[in-house]
Amino acid sequence: MSDKNLIENVIQKNKGYVPILVKFQNGILNDYGTFKTGIVLANNKNLKKDEAVFSINKHIYHGPIEPDEKQAVNSYIAVKRRNKIHLMEIDQCTLIHDIHSHHDCIEKINNKELAMRVLMKNFGGKKSKVYFERTERSKVNLEIIKSQLNKTIEETTLQDDNDKTSELEIVPPYNKNAKNSSDIYILTNILEEDFLSSLQEEAVAVFNYNTEDLPISSQYILKEIRRVKDVMPKSQCFTFLKVLIYLDGLLNYIKIKRRNIDGVELSKISEKISNDIRRRFAPKDLLKPLRTTISTDKAICYFIVLIMLIQPDYEIDINILTTEIGRPKNKVKSLCSAVFAKQKQFSDMLCFSLANNSIKGKHRMVKRKTL
Repeated sequence: MSDKNLIENVIQKNKGYVPILVKFQNGILNDYGTFKTGIVLANNKNLKKDEAVFSINKHIYHGPIEPDEKQAVNSYIAVKRRNKIHLMEIDQCTLIHDIHSHHDCIEKINNKELAMRVLMKNFGGKKSKVYFERTERSKVNLEIIKSQLNKTIEETTLQDDNDKTSELEIVPPYNKNAKNSSDIYILTNILEEDFLSSLQEEAVAVFNYNTEDLPISSQYILKEIRRVKDVMPKSQCFTFLKVLIYLDGLLNYIKIKRRNIDGVELSKISEKISNDIRRRFAPKDLLKPLRTTISTDKAICYFIVLIMLIQPDYEIDINILTTEIGRPKNKVKSLCSAVFAKQKQFSDMLCFSLANNSIKGKHRMVKRKTL
């Protein structure tokens, strides 16, 4: 029994200073007595905890002072005096190097290739450094490429939306539920019935007047006026004459070279037509009635539809349109396609065609080729 040590008493820690058991996370401290160093206690305001700070050879270690929550019992140290032991409760602190707390300053090496590049850059020779610099310059930043691609896609989508919006703006009102090509456009939906009624006096004057003396420069429109007078009955003749004198003003608007059409006489037959064209085709976001590319394309689309509506079979030669409008054939074809005017196969004649019918026709052609 004499070899056994007796525990004299147990000293619990209080609010004052108590011994601290310090551990190093990545190693141990050798020859502590040969270094001029010490541990300083400090309070971390961010974590609201006490910390121990240890400095040695320009290296700083620090860590929070806290009891080991994983252990069920508290930690004690034994002080032995004359075969008697005094147990004293202590705190614990695990110190880590300051460099490990700044993760933003350290590049994480996740793979072998990245580790080799870091070693080559820091410890390689002249050739390896040149190779490393060339490799780095040849690399691309994926984030920059991704942002550029997204920007390009957004601009393309926006441009497509603008094109679709512009196309819808220049096309005259049409019947989306039309089952026959003759029902796609209705005259009173394009030119309001009240406006057509207001041109009754002008239509009667044109009917009674000599066609050759009419103040119309287009020979094609004069030819159509003669045809309408000779062929059409009076009930339908006046409606078609109203459309033809409106087409004369529309053609002058298309061919005019001035951008500002405010006060310009577009029709020498009726001032009502000139005012209606300025109101209908001038951009709404402008104070003055200016002629723009979109407004001109819109006028051409209206001209194509109206001239086809007064034809016996709703058909017209594309060469006549190209000559009268004074635009390239490809331009006229694209605008004809926008207003559902399709060129017949092996012919220059244009006719109204429903989009659904043209799609079915394409499927039939493919089927015949496969057979």
